[in-house]
Amino acid sequence: MKSVLTPANVASSSFGLLQTVVLDDQVDAQPLVVTGVVITAGNFKGTHDVVYVATEGNTVYAIDTHTRTVLLSPNFGTPVSYPLGCGNNGPNVGINSTPVIDLDSKRCM
Repeated sequence: MKSVLTPANVASSSFGLLQTVVLDDQVDAQPLVVTGVVITAGNFKGTHDVVYVATEGNTVYAIDTHTRTVLLSPNFGTPVSYPLGCGNNGPNVGINSTPVIDLDSKRCM
């Protein structure tokens, strides 16, 4: 089911923050949602609707959209701390651009 945003439904009381999950750092990349993902590793194997969130802490979270359960959270190494003395966003620079999920090849880039 697809929803179309309109001034009427965005202004309604049913539109807004639905859930929160504690992550390891700031999020600058756009979260991505994929439905019907088969998780084969970790403690929560099975089919889930997943939101993928990448952080400046260099972690990519796979979070169940319905339960807020963190299904997987691989970390890709130590982020850069205050690069060139710049601290305008936060103390770390890790993953700060939106990844791409290619459903046909089942790859995240």
